[in-house]
Amino acid sequence: MSENREFLMLAQKFVPEKHRIGGWYASDKLDGQRAFWDGGVSRGKEKRIVPWANMNQRHEQICTGLWSRLGNVIAAPDWWLDKLPREELLDGELYIGPRTFEALRSIVGTHVPDEIEWKRVKYYVIDQPAVSCFGTEGRINNPQFSRMIDDQLVYDFLEHGPGALPFYTDTLEKLKRFENDVLVLHMQIKLCYGEDDAREQMERMMERVLNNHGEGLILRDPGAYWIPHRVKSLLKYKPFSESEGTVIGFIAGEGKYLGMIGSLTLNWKGKRLQLSGFTDIERYLPPKSAEWATLNPGCEAPVGMSAGQRFMITSEVRFIYRELSAAGIPKEARYWR
Repeated sequence: MSENREFLMLAQKFVPEKHRIGGWYASDKLDGQRAFWDGGVSRGKEKRIVPWANMNQRHEQICTGLWSRLGNVIAAPDWWLDKLPREELLDGELYIGPRTFEALRSIVGTHVPDEIEWKRVKYYVIDQPAVSCFGTEGRINNPQFSRMIDDQLVYDFLEHGPGALPFYTDTLEKLKRFENDVLVLHMQIKLCYGEDDAREQMERMMERVLNNHGEGLILRDPGAYWIPHRVKSLLKYKPFSESEGTVIGFIAGEGKYLGMIGSLTLNWKGKRLQLSGFTDIERYLPPKSAEWATLNPGCEAPVGMSAGQRFMITSEVRFIYRELSAAGIPKEARYWR
């Protein structure tokens, strides 16, 4: 039986008490758009014939070779795509600068690329997947991705079969030759081998990142290789802020959360905020509210409808968040207590 997998390799959260990072690489965590380059193999082809394309969104018919982390086509200008290396798989981030995520999404999220605006976009490459790893058989572990990956179909489409798995240190050396005015090899800093010295070096990097309005660090085991899972050889380290808001309602859950709380609606400093991050027990609703939620998945509850004793209307809840959006709304807000 095929196991679940991710479309791309994902990082676990860095836990100081659990992880040892002496001798690892550290880099700024970019607040951009994750992007996979298939070497241009799918460029100009119909999306329906590409064995890893996410068919949930059917309006993107012609491929560019550039894919989002959900397997959707990213429309980029031909002159920009021509700067990327042919027949080389790449994993990286589209990026224009710190605290510009909304601006970036407005550029890369269109179906007809703006030739002028794309001059601002760089492709910061972080790794190079081996064909044998990218083609790993299995169902994509994401409810927005309706695709089972067939390894043989991927190998046939890419015209490559299984090969050697490069360690990250070897990959970095190879990637240097691809750099140009569009493709940037994302800078990696080698941490000290001693654990205490590595932690001190990492904290100095974090201070610099935060002073430059960055969001954190990515830590990478130099002896690991790229695999399409959430792995302990790739760690994300980012600080969070804490705040509180007033419960004013909830959104009914969908899928496995049918009949339960999908998210809470908070009043936060006069602004509406949708809050997630609950356990299954915390999502339970009183019988009448649960009945309504079952019949109205994804809908906002009527004013005053009870979300239970834990989240009574007008009660205060605390949450953590990463940073504020350009509109002043907490990003990645998750229930804390």
